[in-house]
Amino acid sequence: MRRRVSLLRCPALSVATVGVALGLALAGSWSSVAVASSARATYGAGWSRFEAGFPVTPKRGSGAQLKQFAKDYPEVTGVVLYYATHSTRDIFRAGAAVPAPPTEAVIVIHFSRASLVPSLVGEIKKVLPKANAVKVNGFSGMRFVSSTATSPIAKGSTISDPKSYLGVLILGKGDTLFEADAIESTSAGASAFLSSAKPIP
Repeated sequence: MRRRVSLLRCPALSVATVGVALGLALAGSWSSVAVASSARATYGAGWSRFEAGFPVTPKRGSGAQLKQFAKDYPEVTGVVLYYATHSTRDIFRAGAAVPAPPTEAVIVIHFSRASLVPSLVGEIKKVLPKANAVKVNGFSGMRFVSSTATSPIAKGSTISDPKSYLGVLILGKGDTLFEADAIESTSAGASAFLSSAKPIP
């Protein structure tokens, strides 16, 4: 079974064949609520705790549809999402364009089986062979920043700003998968957000 593995739901990442896709956690329309933010704040609780430097107050995805998601994808036992964007459209809907900068998002997914996490990270690595291997707070994975127009992640998607840069940080440890995404006007800007995003064991 093929399942998407990108928070931004880009078709290029639908080649993954194991685990559950990060993007599928966002299927359907998300409602959202504003949460307090500072330059480097802590979000989530328990397995979903992380630190990130959102430039503005992020919204927290509230998943009424997660009940159905959990039914369809029993491997996932929890999903937490925070994001910030100036777009007034639902950036997570199926077929949505890659949003214009600045857009940042972090999603943390908890799985019922720890064996699924390294398998999924490995499949994503096949899509991003040039990604740099990284370790953050005991989590292992990859980091990739490039022009949005040439990124394998955005291949096949409508791009709101072809001059933007897209960065992705994907990390796994045990039964938890962590992803941070940034779409910024400069490569340095995308890298800065990824550097600020860290799962808290």
